[in-house]
Amino acid sequence: AAAAAAIRAARLRLSGLYTHLATAGEPDSSFARRQLDRFRRAAAAVGGDGVCLHVANSAALFALPDSHLDLVRPGLAIYGYRGSDDGPSLAPCLRLTARLMQIKTVPAGTATGYGLEHTFERRSRIGLVAIGYADGYPWALGNRAVMRLGGRPAPVRGRISMDQTVIDLTELPSAAVGDEVEVIAAQPAAPNSVEALARLAGSVPYELLCRLGPRAERVLTD
Repeated sequence: AAAAAAIRAARLRLSGLYTHLATAGEPDSSFARRQLDRFRRAAAAVGGDGVCLHVANSAALFALPDSHLDLVRPGLAIYGYRGSDDGPSLAPCLRLTARLMQIKTVPAGTATGYGLEHTFERRSRIGLVAIGYADGYPWALGNRAVMRLGGRPAPVRGRISMDQTVIDLTELPSAAVGDEVEVIAAQPAAPNSVEALARLAGSVPYELLCRLGPRAERVLTD
């Protein structure tokens, strides 16, 4: 109220008032609802008539309809991602691919990557993919994630390197150097979707999307 009075005293017009919800994407909405209630009371105290009120981010857009007020501020949802496991299905805008640079067959007992964190228990066919943590593919996905070739999974083996990642092609005998490897899928249910990779990395879709560096070529498709 004091800030609103100072604005009026300066012969300025208060045109908008907003806050940002800290827990809109969490299963427990009690704090978000308390925050929304406090915001409503603050808006009333400064005289809300004619003042544009906005609170809802992407998560609140779906989970808290009473937070929509005058405007909403979808961010992640514009790109087709929910940010949580709740809410409607959306169509993600991103599919990330890289090329298969090299293929080799290694005997059982071969270890791969920095720290030798994966040892192949059988004779294996492995591939080197031209992407790494310098491109935004998280280091934490080493030995956890999968990529796909022709819709079939190729597990990531060993640590993620700066510019390269090793995948297991033993179950994909037709894979060839130069093939397109799907690093991130556009289907939310895919094992290499943004949401799935974020869970594996102990992160959130926001971070994975923001990590993608300028070396990844952007191509707009229909």
